[in-house]
Amino acid sequence: MSTVSFLTTNKGKPLLVLNQYTFKCNKITAAKKYWICTDPDCYVYVHTNLENELLPVTGDHNHVADPNMLEIKLLKNKMKNRILLETTSITKIYDEEISQAYLSEEGAAAFPTVIEYHSNMGKARRKKTPVIPTSCVFGIPMSYQQTLRQERFLLMDYFQKRGTERIIVYATDLQLKLLFNSKKIFVDDTFSTAPNGFDQVFLIHDQQLGQTGVPVVFCLLSNRRTTTYIELFQRFKHEAKVLGEQFQPKYVVSDFEGAIIAAVQHELLNVSHTGCLFHFVQSINRKIISLGLGTAYAQDATIREQCKQLMALILMPIEEIEGQFKRIREISSTALDDLFIYFERQWINGNVPLSMWNVNVVDDRTNNVSDGNQKLFLFKNFL
Repeated sequence: MSTVSFLTTNKGKPLLVLNQYTFKCNKITAAKKYWICTDPDCYVYVHTNLENELLPVTGDHNHVADPNMLEIKLLKNKMKNRILLETTSITKIYDEEISQAYLSEEGAAAFPTVIEYHSNMGKARRKKTPVIPTSCVFGIPMSYQQTLRQERFLLMDYFQKRGTERIIVYATDLQLKLLFNSKKIFVDDTFSTAPNGFDQVFLIHDQQLGQTGVPVVFCLLSNRRTTTYIELFQRFKHEAKVLGEQFQPKYVVSDFEGAIIAAVQHELLNVSHTGCLFHFVQSINRKIISLGLGTAYAQDATIREQCKQLMALILMPIEEIEGQFKRIREISSTALDDLFIYFERQWINGNVPLSMWNVNVVDDRTNNVSDGNQKLFLFKNFL
């Protein structure tokens, strides 16, 4: 006896497939389902019971089957099922299924391009996707708590203050093991990409085999308090014990946020904590703008050169920094007096020690690998 299979239309209606012909459901009674050929000029009927087991077929088709069209429908149906069930990007699903389908030349020529398919399936996925929250109060569907392999992905989710402050942390056990076995970690936060109800997206990358850029922890945080970062580090220590590991990196690279510096000092003893060249230069550039020196920097080569010398102190041997700072200050334009006052208070005599922002003998001078991954979140359709 011939076997039947089923697929669905774009509107979600069932189709029965038998001997490369497709049938749509025409009627359902208390005991049977009546299926009719999808060709409008063909009146062949197929009967099944309510469990979709095949019963007698009535009539003969007055047209030949189109195997190319059938393979296209089957492939589209397979893609659609994955798109609606998974969170994998539509483009990736399309590429994976196309590469495995081995379509005929006719089928490949007739199949929609990835752009055409993305447009249609994007609408279908959005109908199934939860509405983007407008606050930090929302439920997380199970599909967003697990990986595609049904492994736990959501590590931590709780409110610090009911209805206003929440911590959400994602990391698989494998990612945690990478974190716990890494001697050097890179941490970074971004604020422009934080979703409604949260203050920042906080990422941790680790270093494997001398290569940086392996993302291991993804956090949504509602504030920038030292206590919040301490809670994160304490949770990682707890998870390390559960997995028979230890969370004690030897090196941490971050920006110069005071709360992060304090949390690292509190929880990660005997760690070498260094800053990021990119964020150091960025801080000085922002100060130049806030002091109204942007035009002078752009138009006056002498002013620009003196500012760059100030930025370059991060590369000097640490024992020479203070002397070189005084030298540059003595020969600098009086227009830069406020900038030098800021630099001395913030970087020479401030809360950030010279040993943290000096990168003269540091292998990894930036955590900009984290910033690169943060930029992915700027693209609304990256999924």
